[in-house]
This record gives sequence, C-alpha cells and structure tokens, in this order.
Amino acid sequence: YRAADFLLFVTWYEGQPRALIEALVAGLPAIGNIRHVHKDLIIGDGAEKGIVVPPENVMEIAEAIRKMCKDRDFYNRCKENTQKNMSKYSYESVGRKEIELIERVIKNGL
Repeated sequence: YRAADFLLFVTWYEGQPRALIEALVAGLPAIGNIRHVHKDLIIGDGAEKGIVVPPENVMEIAEAIRKMCKDRDFYNRCKENTQKNMSKYSYESVGRKEIELIERVIKNGL
C-alpha cells in the first residue's frame, strides 16, 4: 500500500472487503462500489475517505479516478480522514476481537 496513491476497488460481488479495509487503515483513499459495504466504509461515518460509484458506470469510475488524481484538496482530505477514522479496523483491534470471539466459542461452544 505504501507505493499506491489510492485504491480502485469497484468489485461487483464482495463478501468481506478485506483489501479495502487494509487500504483505508494504511491511509489510502479509495474508490469503491456504491452498492456494497464499501459505501459504509468510504463515506458512511460522515468522514469522506474516497468516492463510491456504480461498478457498471465506466464514465463515473473514470471521473472518480480523475478527481483523485487532480483534486489535491479532496485527495488530502480523504487521506486525512482515513488516518483519523479507521483505527477500529487496525490489525491490533480486529485481532483482539477475533481472539475474544475464539475464546468465547471455546468456553461456551457454538
């Protein structure tokens, strides 16, 4: 993620968008699918961390890429928001929750 400026992640189907979460945690703004959980991750908390687009609309995807590349104020604001608002998805935070879940399952069963 260090070599990238932003993540283009406009998949049609996505279970757990781990790559999107990892990119946002790493401080990368993203372009994602407006119809999936991408929307919640990218714009859902009121802190814009990128752009959401319909995956079938090539022109909107191209415009989103152009905006990320050309509008430095927008890009910098998105980058700043990723660094402020994604701590709950950090490896440490998610790892801690996964360990707690495993321990609960071991103790109480499914």
